[in-house]
Amino acid sequence: MLELSAEAVEVIRDIVTEGGVGSDGGLRISGVADNGETALDFELAESPVEGDAVVRESGAVLFLDETAAAVLD
Repeated sequence: MLELSAEAVEVIRDIVTEGGVGSDGGLRISGVADNGETALDFELAESPVEGDAVVRESGAVLFLDETAAAVLD
């Protein structure tokens, strides 16, 4: 599973806090296919989407769709 550096944890916490998505919110990363390549899309989310993997570390919360979880594993 994805491991976050201390710096990444701090940045994610700041983004989520400033984004005002609430205590259950996080940063959602999804995989987007484009011409056979997989790109990653980032957005603030109030909660995970069904099927998302949830990564919680030191107050940072990420929601990863299946594609993003596979790419970042």
